Amino acid sequence: MSEDETVANYNERVMEIANESFNLGKEILEYKIVRKVLRSLPGKFDMKVIAIQETHDITTLKLDELFESLLNFEMTISNREDKKGKGIAFKSIYEEESADNKLASEANVNESTTLVTKKFSKVVKRFRNMNSTGSNTRNSITFRRRDGESYYRRDSENLNRRDGDNFRRRDGEGRTFKCRECDGFGHYQPECPMFFRK
Repeated sequence: MSEDETVANYNERVMEIANESFNLGKEILEYKIVRKVLRSLPGKFDMKVIAIQETHDITTLKLDELFESLLNFEMTISNREDKKGKGIAFKSIYEEESADNKLASEANVNESTTLVTKKFSKVVKRFRNMNSTGSNTRNSITFRRRDGESYYRRDSENLNRRDGDNFRRRDGEGRTFKCRECDGFGHYQPECPMFFRK
């Protein structure tokens, strides 16, 4: 049996030879055919051959049983090889760059550098514009309506809405906060001395 031949094809070949021998008048005994088949199997069947020789009496083993066992073993091996073959292997090949390839790679590097420089310049310009108009952007918040139009709301609108009992402006000072515990100004409830006494 050759390495790339299947067990089914080998079975057909062996049976043709045995039948031709029988037609020519020389009958080959079945146990002799079994021995010759076991000896002629390639190396990938060595373990199976040893197992068959140890577990079965070769003189009483039928040729059909032998080929059935070999066919099952071949199918098992092919399933394992299919599962192993699904992995991806990478093969690296070192090639010396020709002068054309070097020029092309240098051109690609130059183009990439130019593109990165342009993008970086745009980011720097945006950052500078944001800092120069920082007071305007800090005082306004952009909201987007469902219809897609945008409008600005100033922080002062938020302050007017918040000016209630808990916030008070003193002349010349910023906002001071009113405590909910003692109704005093300048501290919050968790910092209130009255809150700690309770």
